[in-house]
Amino acid sequence: MLVLACGVLAAGHAIAQDSDEKRAATLFTEGREALARGDTTVACDKFRESFRLGKRASALLNLAQCEETAGKLADALAHWKEGSSMLPASDDRVAVAAEHLRSIEPRVPRIRLRMAPRIPPSAKVTLDGTSVSAGSLETTIPVNPGSHEVVLSIPGSPEQRHAVLVRESEQQDVVLGAERVPDAAPTATPEQSTPQGRKIATWTAGGIGAAGLITAAVTGAMILSKKSTADDNCPNKVCNAAGRDAIDSTHPLITVNYIGWGVGIVGAGVATYLLLTNSSPHPAPSTAIAPAWIPGGMALTLDRRF
Repeated sequence: MLVLACGVLAAGHAIAQDSDEKRAATLFTEGREALARGDTTVACDKFRESFRLGKRASALLNLAQCEETAGKLADALAHWKEGSSMLPASDDRVAVAAEHLRSIEPRVPRIRLRMAPRIPPSAKVTLDGTSVSAGSLETTIPVNPGSHEVVLSIPGSPEQRHAVLVRESEQQDVVLGAERVPDAAPTATPEQSTPQGRKIATWTAGGIGAAGLITAAVTGAMILSKKSTADDNCPNKVCNAAGRDAIDSTHPLITVNYIGWGVGIVGAGVATYLLLTNSSPHPAPSTAIAPAWIPGGMALTLDRRF
């Protein structure tokens, strides 16, 4: 009875193994067909499952070819190496795999992860969700071209996430934990850290305001000149050709004049505000600036309270 039971189990295992090999062969054929029509997503999935079932070098080498075509260079590099190692040295495919390895190796991008000083040994690092051992730090890790995420986890601290973009043949060094600034480090206030930027902004706004006011003044003079010409050539409101030309050319000048006044007022107002509210150890005085209409044009009103 025992011998009979063992025979039944062995036969069942052989049938299952034969079924897996047939399924692996079918998947391999389907993968070749998908790769021939350019569908690398389907082809790579077929070859991967075929290798899982059959563990044949041909499936792994075709998977490497598929990944290389799809631009997944790090995956292709690993599978070309693994697939060729499964072949006898006399197999012609060993030379083919070696040629692909020589072509891919310099194109594969790499990431090197480095720890900043004073990071505790309990810190954990993952690359695209896969744990990175301490021995892999400070070494270059082959990755596929594209975006990758590095996560540093320190007990008692928020996770630090780094998005890393690498292209073919590039190497990116990522320093982990550099954001951990000592508590005693002084923090500069905005007033202390950007005096030069404030000065540049003041001069820029003043220059724009001056340009606007000059434009308004010039176009205002031109408008007055055109009006004088129209008055001379339009007696009793009947205009000759020169009068009509003077009137027609006044309209765009009026538009530019308005724009000039607006730009000039805003620019001068901003420059004045920045100048009067310069950084000071004392509370900033209250300053208000507003445009006002006056006979013959516009002006700025300034209300300053100390």
